[in-house]
Amino acid sequence: MEELAKEGREAFAKMDIKISLKELSATTGVSPSQIRYWEKKGYIKSIQQQKNQSHAYTIHTLMIVLGINHFLKQGYTLSAAYEKQHAQRGVYRALRSLYSRVEKVERKDDGEVLVDLGRLADQPAKHVVAQISPDYQVQLTLKDEN
Repeated sequence: MEELAKEGREAFAKMDIKISLKELSATTGVSPSQIRYWEKKGYIKSIQQQKNQSHAYTIHTLMIVLGINHFLKQGYTLSAAYEKQHAQRGVYRALRSLYSRVEKVERKDDGEVLVDLGRLADQPAKHVVAQISPDYQVQLTLKDEN
């Protein structure tokens, strides 16, 4: 299972998905004119292979637009919303880094999921394991290496 998770992460990282302005707008709820304005201001970037060709946007840009829009709805100005969204990217990178530590994922017959987060730095014979119940309650435990 852990090999499948690793392959999935690597495949997603290699994907080169691009979406149109219309798709970006429909997915995020942000109007095309707002998206163009944000691009003009330098908050987001598009890809345009040739002059007079439609602009395309990456999934990364889609996430930025969602973040900016979220903070705008909370009452922030555009520049403040962009800054808040930009600061959040550090949190997302940290979570991705944590996710990359996952050594093993196991689903038990009772629906419980065990996620092995790897060895403790100061006790390498012990692993941190997240036990996730069928109702998604999480409990962290230390397990001896077996």
